[in-house]
Amino acid sequence: MRIRRSGWMALAAAAVSAAALFNSGLGEDTTTVPRSAAQPAADLAVLLNQVQVVDHIPSVDGYERSCRKGDACVFGPAWNDPLAHSACDTRNRVLAAQLTGVTFKPNTNNCKVITGFLDPDPYTGQRVDLEDVELDHIYALAAAWDAGAWRWTPEQRQSFANDPVELLAVYGPANRQKSDARLDEWLPTFQPCAYVQRYLTVAVKYQLAITAAERDTAAATCPAAPPAAA
Repeated sequence: MRIRRSGWMALAAAAVSAAALFNSGLGEDTTTVPRSAAQPAADLAVLLNQVQVVDHIPSVDGYERSCRKGDACVFGPAWNDPLAHSACDTRNRVLAAQLTGVTFKPNTNNCKVITGFLDPDPYTGQRVDLEDVELDHIYALAAAWDAGAWRWTPEQRQSFANDPVELLAVYGPANRQKSDARLDEWLPTFQPCAYVQRYLTVAVKYQLAITAAERDTAAATCPAAPPAAA
């Protein structure tokens, strides 16, 4: 399946409707982050009106992604979705959904993806075969920690790290170049506005703040949808 502009718009609408649910849930004894089905399309201006904008997001101690013995493992074991009702891990489910020409290892109940390709890759526009594909957390986990995920329960963080709205199959070197960068620090060379929209979709859905510099980058990258005046 290829992700096209209409898909970004549906994700944006889903984020807006999920934001209030998530925000209210943070104050309760909840163990999962709500996810919502796609609704009719919302434009980028809606996302920019919904997202929380701050001048600066300070670093918060305690972030540690590793789950090796003795490490904090703050977003849980990789590709282990607490909300999934499938024997397939998150990585293989996302690859199966987002790649073209997918085949599976025999006798794995269509869980182990062994071939497939991106055409185009969302970050470079190139054709990329499976061996060069990685999954990117659109709103980087380290950035999410600083922006508020440090307050979430471990179950909420694990759910966030495995949410398909937050995950995108991309060219590995581009993913590593992005690393933990925020929206004003890195944009893909291919269809940057689509990336901006998905980034804001995640931010709105999970009530993660963005900086004023990120807001300005979003507006400049997608000039048809500037933020509303304060």
